[in-house]
Amino acid sequence: PHFFLNAGGLILAEKTTIATEFHSTVRTLSVKEFTNVRAGETVAQISSHQVTQALAELSTQAAQVRIQLAELETRQKTIAALEPMTKERAVIAADVRKQLDKLTDMKVLPLDRRISSFENYFRGQQDLTTLRAEGAAIEEQLDVLRAVVERSEDALAELQIGFSNRN
Repeated sequence: PHFFLNAGGLILAEKTTIATEFHSTVRTLSVKEFTNVRAGETVAQISSHQVTQALAELSTQAAQVRIQLAELETRQKTIAALEPMTKERAVIAADVRKQLDKLTDMKVLPLDRRISSFENYFRGQQDLTTLRAEGAAIEEQLDVLRAVVERSEDALAELQIGFSNRN
């Protein structure tokens, strides 16, 4: 990629130095000595390996963060889909446990069946709690990643604007 250095104004000195903040190579010079230059007019086309590398690295990092964001958003949707079923399972397990407790109290059901129903009840509650906790953690991570994506996109845009990438 090539970058353009834009400069404007009246140059009164015999010799003028134009410099960049990064290592670059002049690819073309658009004006000749003693040519009048207007504000915004391109005077030289430069390219910079450093700028190209920085853009590539930022783009790669931004893409990786977008992938993480998409993965978390997918997991969040999965949790949202699973939560009603998990909640229903926990409610059913609680109802079954109550019914089995009554049967056990009436000496109609052996104690080992009651223990099994309690384990199912416990797993249902545990799964629901785990799912909700994971959903909350993902929401926090999503907020952070969204901010990171926004900052990376801003940094990329600023870098591109600052060096006017014109391939």
